[in-house]
Amino acid sequence: MSVPPAGGSGEFERWINLLAQLPPEHFKLALKTVEAQLARNHELQMEQERCHVREAADSRSHALLAWGLGAGFVVVLGMITASVVVGLQGHVWLSASLSGPGVAVLASLFVLRSLDSRNIRQIRPPQLPAPPPDQTLQ
Repeated sequence: MSVPPAGGSGEFERWINLLAQLPPEHFKLALKTVEAQLARNHELQMEQERCHVREAADSRSHALLAWGLGAGFVVVLGMITASVVVGLQGHVWLSASLSGPGVAVLASLFVLRSLDSRNIRQIRPPQLPAPPPDQTLQ
């Protein structure tokens, strides 16, 4: 008995037609063969569907990452531009706050899509050591 090709909408009917042509003594063996082939075909179809879903998820993830990069670039560019404009008007502290750690934090939010405490620690200025206590001679 030859095995019909896998897939297609009329696959079950083709198998039934082949089984109808068999003598009764071969029916049990043919049924095991048909069952195994149908199980393999089903597994193949499920794998193809999983692959299709995975590709769609990868595509969405890539688009989200690209939009995040673009949005991060626009926000950082806007904050730096505002910092320069405000700085040229003489508001130095406001300019420093616009171009300071906020730029790095917002960029990491948009680009990395997360905010880790490690990122914040890297952005903070280092703490100066405490001054030594006065040691006067008594």
